[in-house]
Amino acid sequence: RHNLAVAHASVFVARCVLTAAAQTTKAVVVAPGPALSAGHYHNCGIRADTQKPICWGRNESYSRLSSGALMLKAISGGSSHTCGIRADNDEGECWGQDGDYNIVSGVPAGVKLKELGAGNWHNCALLADSGEPQCWGDSRDGQMSSIPTGVALTHLTVGAYFQCAMQIDSAEAKCWGRDDSDQGAVVSSTPAGVAFAEITAGGYHV
Repeated sequence: RHNLAVAHASVFVARCVLTAAAQTTKAVVVAPGPALSAGHYHNCGIRADTQKPICWGRNESYSRLSSGALMLKAISGGSSHTCGIRADNDEGECWGQDGDYNIVSGVPAGVKLKELGAGNWHNCALLADSGEPQCWGDSRDGQMSSIPTGVALTHLTVGAYFQCAMQIDSAEAKCWGRDDSDQGAVVSSTPAGVAFAEITAGGYHV
């Protein structure tokens, strides 16, 4: 069982307690902001002192983690992979299981991002220059269907098979991806005419 607690302070302390035959506690100081994220079987954070990523949990979910000089400004955990935005050039960086869908290796090259979110087997990001979304990975279940165009977005949040964001001009929610009743019909049930201050996605709901 994973219990994740974040202290409210100028820096955050993440503590993960793993219950098995023995109980192990790990602690790491991470920077405030989008610097701590839980995937399905792992957690990742950005260290406040170095801006370097650190992960713990099921190893294959964050294997092939780039080391050395990699520094991040944002991080997001997916099903069995993790992605972040590089601090040096605002480009995307992903690691973990690539699968058959280039979920890790398909990161857009040379593209500056302002936000990024990891889903089950896909990722979406908002372009730094326009705020428009760009997605890559597995699209067999409609995860990337009906991607909005010509609209500037912010506050991107990614669920298991869908994603939502807020429109910059109106603060209304904009969702796209899989939209069947088994997944909560998130896209078609998005409230119309409602301005939001924040928005966040669970696995199958917003």
